Amino acid sequence: QGLTRIEMKRKSGCMIAVELDECGQCGQVYASFVNGVSSERKGSGGHGRCIAAIRNLIHADGPTCQATLENCFQSAWACLPDNDVRCELIDPIQSLLLLPSHAQFMKSGPGKSTNAVQSMLSLLNRLRPVPALDPFVLKSLSSNYNARCEVLLYLENHLQAQRRNGHNVDSSNELVRAIQGIYDELADVDTSLSISATVSSFSGTKYALSLDQYGLVNEANDAFMSLIERAGGGGEFVPPGRELDLWEDRWVAAQRELSQWSLVDEFATSSGDKPLMLEASWKLNDWGKVKALLATPSIVALTEEGDPLTKMHEIYLAIHDGSLDVVDGLQAQTSTLCLNKWQLLPQLSFSGSAHNGLLQQFQRIVELKETSQILHDVSSHAAQRTTPDLKGPLRSWQHRLPNSFESLSVWEDVFIWRCQIFDAVASNFSWSDPNTVASLQDKPFACIALARVARKQGLPEVAAHNISSISKHPMDVQDAFQRVREQISSFKSVSSQVETKSGLNLVNSTNLSYFDDRQKAEAFRLKAYFLDGCKDKPKANQAYCHAVQICPNYARAWTDWGRLCVSLCKVARSDSEEDRKKNISLYLSQAMGCYLEAVRCSADEHSREYLPACLSMLAHDGDTFGHLCQAFDTRSASVPAWVWLPWIPQLLSSLCRVEAPALKTVLSNILKDHPQAIYFQLRSAYFEKKSNEVKSRSRGDDDAQMSAKLTEILMSNLRRYHPTLWTRLELVLEDLIARFRPSYEAELLHSIQTILKKIERSDGDEAEQLASCKRNLAAISSKFFADKISSSRKRKAVLFKARHGEQFNRDFQGHNDALLPDLVQKLKRWRSMLEAQASKIPKYNSLQEMAPSLSWFSQEAPDLWAGACESKTLTISNTSEQDLFSTNFSFLFDRKRSSASAAFRASTQSVLAAASLEGGGGNFGG
Repeated sequence: QGLTRIEMKRKSGCMIAVELDECGQCGQVYASFVNGVSSERKGSGGHGRCIAAIRNLIHADGPTCQATLENCFQSAWACLPDNDVRCELIDPIQSLLLLPSHAQFMKSGPGKSTNAVQSMLSLLNRLRPVPALDPFVLKSLSSNYNARCEVLLYLENHLQAQRRNGHNVDSSNELVRAIQGIYDELADVDTSLSISATVSSFSGTKYALSLDQYGLVNEANDAFMSLIERAGGGGEFVPPGRELDLWEDRWVAAQRELSQWSLVDEFATSSGDKPLMLEASWKLNDWGKVKALLATPSIVALTEEGDPLTKMHEIYLAIHDGSLDVVDGLQAQTSTLCLNKWQLLPQLSFSGSAHNGLLQQFQRIVELKETSQILHDVSSHAAQRTTPDLKGPLRSWQHRLPNSFESLSVWEDVFIWRCQIFDAVASNFSWSDPNTVASLQDKPFACIALARVARKQGLPEVAAHNISSISKHPMDVQDAFQRVREQISSFKSVSSQVETKSGLNLVNSTNLSYFDDRQKAEAFRLKAYFLDGCKDKPKANQAYCHAVQICPNYARAWTDWGRLCVSLCKVARSDSEEDRKKNISLYLSQAMGCYLEAVRCSADEHSREYLPACLSMLAHDGDTFGHLCQAFDTRSASVPAWVWLPWIPQLLSSLCRVEAPALKTVLSNILKDHPQAIYFQLRSAYFEKKSNEVKSRSRGDDDAQMSAKLTEILMSNLRRYHPTLWTRLELVLEDLIARFRPSYEAELLHSIQTILKKIERSDGDEAEQLASCKRNLAAISSKFFADKISSSRKRKAVLFKARHGEQFNRDFQGHNDALLPDLVQKLKRWRSMLEAQASKIPKYNSLQEMAPSLSWFSQEAPDLWAGACESKTLTISNTSEQDLFSTNFSFLFDRKRSSASAAFRASTQSVLAAASLEGGGGNFGG
């Protein structure tokens, strides 16, 4: 009932009109529709063939079917008489969306079947007005049919419409709850918390959520706890139920990050949250409670619904009880459940963090299978009083770690289980030697890694708890040093003088006799850090000196020492300004030496980040080649050349200053080892400085002349070290300049557009604008329509002048009495004409037609030949033709360009001969 009957009638021409009448029998609707379509198929005029062709197309192509359905449905929806009729169609639409047959797309592989729910929801988003479906139904569809993006768009549009209509939008709104639930499923925590903060009614909630979003776990925990206590204290403070639930959920999340599983278990028990009780119980090693919880109806229901986490807890319990025979079956079932959930998630490129939870579960499934194998080997060897070889699995577990940016709870999911397995392994070999038992498990590494993550995430209490849990555990020297280091480093995260002194005392009381040189250097580095925190910079400087003396190749000690030297510049004081500047220069030169030495020891990203600081320090020498330039010249020679590649522009721009001689060695090493990286930038700098050399001579600018001379020397050295590469790069550059230059029409159009924009933006006198416009037009005329044409594109220039030269001179030359409005009108007319001509230029051209020589490189690697960027020079004596040309390049040369190949080889020989005769006293560059 409430459906409509569709009657199709022929109108004039080939149009079909649709008339809607109220009808209570849906069979009549379909019958009338079939009759109308059948009459069209049997009628004359070709309509039947058209409909049959469309039917074949939409059965053969999914996107065509989707587009046809959207267009037809939108037209039919728009033709309905009023919104009352549209409202009567909402229930049938929902019934259609909820048909169980839509789930058949999951039975086929990706891309083999169409997700009908996604298609229909995408269609509904295009309807105007949009039908108001039940948010609960939409949220269910989004989870079960991977339609979260379509449902989010639908719900957000409805929410905006409600706001425009003045409806109250708060946490109790069904649309808000549905949107937030979808973002929670997508693991978009920040967006979900932002929605909660937007619709919350208390300022305390907004403050606590802000702390939570910024990752301040301790502060957020205190804020939510104060809100909960305030709400439970009675009085006038009565929060809404949804907001109180939000406080409790975020407080539980904070307790999980703080590893307070006993509190979490107590809260879950009081609130009756069985899944949370199950998680807390196995982490507290309460396996009797885990077994009882798995038999409760709510957990059994979750298992039947296909929750992989619940099934994973069954694997935990089976391993703990020793039922290793059922682990493989449970592991296979859990993997299947995870894969089913993976299929219902968006694509990786559009889903953000939605897949992270499943990826973590996959890792835990792999480790559960490995745990079963480990315990099987342990039990068999323990029965025979022998020790198994577990080095392989333990080494794999050391390398298979969560990402450093992931929350502490993710790390705990992995390491708490590992620690329980290590305890189980140790209990099977209680009869063996303690050192042998220590080699069979890796609990110290797990606790130290967990403490390191907790410290870096600002949770020193959690770090201290994990370190203290292995204080009496047997371990090797490396683990003992890491434990001491983490224990000392935990004092660094608290910025108080008391904690700083405590950390210093702990360093001083540590016995370093068992550690190697690098570990001792790290201890002295930490000591220097705490001394610096205690404002004792001289002793800190001495401690850094001891660290690099013990281990000269420890890069981190060098970088920290360099930072201390930079900080000493800020507090440098002296009686005179000259002495103060001298002290600053000495401190900076020491810092520069430390930074460059750190790069020499370890060219990782933490050491390389100080290279721009070294370049900026050179400016403190002023107009003389002082301590900083000398330090750079001495230390940079031992630094790898490749670390300077991102700073080539800064190095070239420094050639005109006093530090140029110190940079020459660095640039020479770069052009020897990485010529392609420096070639184009060096060439541009060479021609720029060459063009300014005449002006600098007239002004007596010695620095500019020296810069031009240095770039000329570097250009000559590049030709001498890599002659063949230089020749080929010149050919490539010549093709780029000559063949990809804009057309004359495009250049003239750009010039005219620039003049018009300058006139529109100018607010000056009209006479001045007119004079400026005439000067610009005269320059354009001399550039494009001169009598003598000297251009590489001479033929095109002649044709362009013959086509437009006479008309341009007639419009803009020889009219001294022309007014500015007349010139503007003529310029606009020229702009329209040139735009029409420029639009005829094809947007795409074949590279083979435009530049055949460049097309030869299209299928090759980025290097022009194998090993072109390796650290070796090319000469006639040590380089064969096979080394100079790649296989594809020589094949194309010999097959298609034999004459060009001969000319190219001849030119290469001449270049080599010229470069060998040039020497240091010849004409550099060129």
